This record gives sequence, structure tokens and C-alpha cells, in this order.
Amino acid sequence: MPHQIDSRISATELMYAVTEQELNTLCEVAASFFQVQCCVVKIRDAGHFRIKGSSGTPEALPEPGTHYCLQVMENREPLLISELMLNEAGATGNAVVAAYAGYPLCVENQPVGVFCLTDQRPHPDFQEAGFRANLARFSALAAAVLTAAYLKMRAAARPDIFRHSPFGMLVWHMGPVMRITYVSDQARTLLGDDLFISATDSGFLSLLTPDDALAYQRILSHHRAPDTAEQELTFQLKDKPVWISQFSYPEYDTNGHLQSVYCYLLNATAQKAVEQQLERARLEMYVRLDSVAIGTWSYDPQTEIRRVSPRMAEILGFPAEELRIAQRDWVALMHPDDRAYVSAATQEELQNRQRFPHEKPRLRSVEYRIRNREGVYVWVQSGGAFIESIDTPGRFVLMGSYIDITARKQAESALNERRTLLNIIQQAQQQFMLNRDLHAAFDLMLSQLLTLLQCSLGCIALVRKDASGRLDYYLSAVLDVFGEHPHPALNGAARTSAGLESENLLSELVREGRAMYFNPPAVAQNGFPEGMPQPENYLGIPVFFNGELTGLLALANRSQGFSNETIELLSPVVLSLGALIHTRDEEEKRMQTEAQLARLAVTDTLTGILNRRGFFEKTTDFLALFRRYGTPSTMAIIDIDFFKRVNDRYGHTTGDEVLRSVAATLDSGVRDTDVVARFGGEEFVILFAATGMEQIQAVMERIRVAVASVSYEAPGRKDEFFVTISAGLAQLTTEENTVDKWIAAADVALYQAKEQGRNRVVCFMSGGAGFS
Repeated sequence: MPHQIDSRISATELMYAVTEQELNTLCEVAASFFQVQCCVVKIRDAGHFRIKGSSGTPEALPEPGTHYCLQVMENREPLLISELMLNEAGATGNAVVAAYAGYPLCVENQPVGVFCLTDQRPHPDFQEAGFRANLARFSALAAAVLTAAYLKMRAAARPDIFRHSPFGMLVWHMGPVMRITYVSDQARTLLGDDLFISATDSGFLSLLTPDDALAYQRILSHHRAPDTAEQELTFQLKDKPVWISQFSYPEYDTNGHLQSVYCYLLNATAQKAVEQQLERARLEMYVRLDSVAIGTWSYDPQTEIRRVSPRMAEILGFPAEELRIAQRDWVALMHPDDRAYVSAATQEELQNRQRFPHEKPRLRSVEYRIRNREGVYVWVQSGGAFIESIDTPGRFVLMGSYIDITARKQAESALNERRTLLNIIQQAQQQFMLNRDLHAAFDLMLSQLLTLLQCSLGCIALVRKDASGRLDYYLSAVLDVFGEHPHPALNGAARTSAGLESENLLSELVREGRAMYFNPPAVAQNGFPEGMPQPENYLGIPVFFNGELTGLLALANRSQGFSNETIELLSPVVLSLGALIHTRDEEEKRMQTEAQLARLAVTDTLTGILNRRGFFEKTTDFLALFRRYGTPSTMAIIDIDFFKRVNDRYGHTTGDEVLRSVAATLDSGVRDTDVVARFGGEEFVILFAATGMEQIQAVMERIRVAVASVSYEAPGRKDEFFVTISAGLAQLTTEENTVDKWIAAADVALYQAKEQGRNRVVCFMSGGAGFS
């Protein structure tokens, strides 16, 4: 089915997709062009505006009220204010924003941020003719940078999954000039090294035969109509005996405009050869049937007796002699799904012949399955007509011939199965790309596999190494069609770690590392893990990627059993499972690395507590709680008394040990909700959450005493020494309502603690009430 580009653009992904250098340059040009002090590109992420590009010093100018930027995004309209009233202007110290101009930034028609200009001076020119148009041009450039980065990141995700897929892939950009934007390695192998990225439609079509080139053009043109379904085409390369089956899927934006066409390629040369052989055989068969039928039969509706020629009897496994059988017994040999269809066709032809007895007999052909003597269904094409009896006028006998078409039906079924498998793989990979949920992709793939192969039970498991390096498996998707045997994974519960302690079919599959199956009357020594029904027949295939066992695929209870052909049929699925698991593993490694880097960026390497940057990130939450609910919080700035003497007398190694010890004492003396950070040098800071200063004063006294009680001894020296701390406390109030003011208040209290002799805790009293 055609689908749209996902409109739910993640601002977090957008922040990672765009580099600041290009946007900073654009902001510098805009600030100079409009002669303003500050130009900023802001992205709204998780309810906050993040600066992604700027010119000037945006942190030195106050925020002119986030409601202006919110108004621009919600209305999708520019906001131009040439002179703000004093009570409207944001202020920090003496800095006042007097003019504001904002323009919405959209990616794929979705607002993601604001392009804004601010200045401490009024700007009457904001209202002049032409200003709005110029602002729109600069905003369009910024939006173009964001859009290009986002689409580049998004386009890279799909090819990454198909890099290890058994199918080739082309991506067409459907602009005024159609061109190829991606060619997988498999596609290059199929099509040859003459095809390169940026090839236009004319360059690509030159690789095809003339008739196939026209057909390919019609396919691409057909996709330009809105809401078109996927298309299938088999074409031949020019001057090469290579046939390729292509399945193409259109992708539209939120306005229904065609953006790209994704083409999945499969080498169909072998299948085409089989089809050509079948066609030649069919033609030869019809030529021979002109002289003698392979199998003939007759059916008398009055006696309900059917006579079958020796050749047809032989096809069904009976002795090569004429077979006389009651019609009801013949119908019993038919496949249950075909009986009603064949009976209706027979009755319809008989009624037509009786109504128009003088017309020329009409040949009617039907195809159905019939069970031979060994219990296996074979396909036959039965053609016949009602002929009036010479002996009894008005009595009609149905006479015709049989052709065994089992081989053709099997070839058609194999082709349809491969097409369905390709669609299953494509849907599972698409499901994974949309939400990055590997288990949801497995659930979808397993459900469709059971339907395709007519199995009633199956599971997909992940294989991982435990801490000791031993392989273990985890059930990720389990499906029981009849639902009589509940299993934790069936009800959306946590994915199950089955382990290798118990002997079962899956643990055996992990140990053996090779595909295995059994059909009745053979019986497996082991069954499925506890909670799953025991199989009547079974197929297990290990999933490898680059020689490493990463997963298991198990299917069971298939009416026609399993064989080596089933294993070969499922090989593309197994390869795709391996690629999906590998892609998810690589993504998890990347996310873990990014999380580790993020932790390191806010952690002090010497003490292991937060650093200055981490401290400032935490203050945002404290300020938000205070401004919204009035929640009191207290800050303590701590300084180690005469720390320079420690370094001078005992050395920096001992000084580092003192810093680590003091940090550990501070961290152990507070709650989990509090924040401890190294502010710089021998200075530390603590944020006490939701607690007033009077309560914290007693806490800091206990911490001060705890620090002073720790003794230290420098290496190579026998004399021990102690250190003390001084602390200044300040509570977040309506007066100290910014980070800078809050820090300044606590710093003043710390200064007083040092002035009063150090080794003490001093509180800053708001409103000029002094210190305590």
C-alpha cells in the first residue's frame, strides 16, 4: 500500500540531524542584514526551546517571553513587534529586549521551531514594506537546512536495514527530473556497475530492452497518481540473459505529493527459465492432445457413473485399466475446497445444454485437486462438454479429457510464495523502521509466515551471550493459532528468557547450529519450552549474521509437513531476520555509547559527581517547580578551607584524595532527590529539593562535622591532618528567582562564613535581613 512520510517529526532527532555551523553562518548574515544584535534559530523539543543556531550572544540578552515564540509556532504566522512596552519586555539586570521579530520554521509542513530577531533598541523598520518578505526569505533558508538534514537522516535509515537483505533496492526521487538517489550493493550486482547514484530515468532505461523500458516508464508514471498501490514488473536487461522482478512502492508527503519510489529487486532469471520451459511444455502438450488425450473420461448424470481411461487411472495410482467409479466416490476424492466449484460448473453446463440442445456443444474447462491412491493431491485440468446420446435423444453425457498440471501449479505456487515472502519481509522491515520495535516486527512477520505456510504454531527467539560467554535464547514472538496453550509472550507479557538448562527443541537448535525438521511418523525426543504445545511436526532454522548465531526461527504443525525445499524457501526470511537483529544490535550499541558520552559530559572525572555543566542542567528543573508550584529549594555553596595549603604542604596527589573524600561525604549526607556537584577547584554546590533553608541548615551542620572528622595522611609522612569546610546557604525566592541571583546569594553567604572565621554554615536572608 502507498504510504505517507511520517508527519510526527521528532524534534530530538532533528536536533541530532542538524549541525550548528551552517545555521550559525545563516544567523550571522541575517543579523548583519537586518542590523540587529541577535538572530537565533530555535527548535522546540519536549516543551522547551533549544538554540540550534545563533549570532551575537543570545545568553546575554533576555528571553522576551516564550509566549511570543509559542504564538508564532501555534499560529504559523510571523510576529513583528518594532517596540515592546516596558512591562512587556523581558529583562535581566539592565538588558531589555525592545524589538522582536519571529517567523515559524516548518519541516514537512510541521512547525518545529522559530527564526527570530531581537534587539535592545526599537526597530521601526520591522513595520516597513519589504521587511516581512526579507524575513520570510531568511526563514525559508533556515527551514531548508533543517528539512535537508532531516530527510538525509531519514533516507539513510531505510538503506541501512536493506544493506544485508537478500534483495536489491533502488530509490527514485520523483522530482521534475527523476533520478536515482540510492543503489544497494545487491542491486548493483544485478544491474551491473554501469548504474550510479544520480542516474536519471533515461540513463537507467538504457539498460533495459526497448519494450521493458516503456513498461518501466509506465510504472513510474502510474505512481504519480495519488494513492496508487504497489506495482510489479518483470523486465530483462539489454544484451544480458538476466531477468529481474521488481516490486515498487510509492511514498507520499502529508499533502499527497509523490516524493520517492522504493523498488525492491529480485533475480528472476531461474524462475523465468522455468516459466519458459513450462510454456514450451504446455504448447507441446496441446499439440499432442490434438491427436490423443492424455486422460479421457465420461460421466452419465442419470446413472451417476464416471468412466476413466487407463492413462488417467495410472495418474491416480490405480492399475492401468479403465476405471469405473460412482460419481459420489469421485467427488470424495476431490479436495474439499474444490467440490462445490466443480459441481456448480457441471450443473450449469448440463442446464445450458438441456435448454439449447441444438446448439454446438461448448467446451468447459476447470482446474481442481484430486487425491491419488497414496493420499497426495494432484492438480488436473479437466475439459469437457455435454454430448447428446446417439441411442437416446435428449439424454446428455459429459465427455472430456484430463491433463496433469501439478508441476505448473507447483511452479505458480512457488512464485506466489516468493512474492508473498518479499512482501512479508518488506512489511516487517517497514514496521521496524517506523517505531524501531524489533518485537513488533517479529510478531508481524511470524503471523504472516504461519498464514503463508499453513502452520498453526511458531516462534522467533533472540540468541545472546550471558556474562560467562555461554549462548542463551530469549523468546521474542510466540504464536499459537488455536490459542489453547497460553504462553507469557502470547499475552504481551515481558519477553521470556527460556535458557538452556532444560532440554527442548530450541536449546537443541542452539547447540547444533543447523536447520532441522521432522515429520510423522518420526517423533522428536524433545518438545517446545514449557507453556507451549507440543508439535506434531517441526522445522527449526538458526539465524546467523556474519557467522554469529543471533536468533532462531521455529515453525510447527504444518498440514503438508516440512522438507529441504521449505528451508530453501525461507532462506530470504532468515537472512532478513539476521539483518534486522544486527541493525537493532548496532542501534542499541550506538544509543549506549551516546548515553555514556552524555553522562561523561556532565560528570567530574576526579570525584565522580556532577560537574559545573551538569549542575546548571539540573537547576532548570528546580526553577520550573518553583515558578509553577512555588516549591522551595535551597542551594549550598561549599568551599574547603585553606585547601591551597594542603596542595602546597602534602602535594597534589593528596589534595586530589581530599577532594574525592569531601565529595563522597557530601554525596552520602544528602537524599537521592538532592543534587551534588563540583563547582570548580575546591568549591562544591548542593541543590536541596523541596526543602527550606531552616531545615537545610541543620543538615549542613551535620555534613560540616562529618567532613571535619575525617583524618588524612600523606604518603611517606606520619603526621595526620584534617580539613574543614565553609558553606553559604540561599533559598530560592521571588527575589532570587534566577540561577544567577540564586548563586550570587549563596556566594555572598559563603563569603560571610569565611569572614566570620571559616568552618561554619551561614544563611543568606532575603530582603536585606542579613545573615544567620
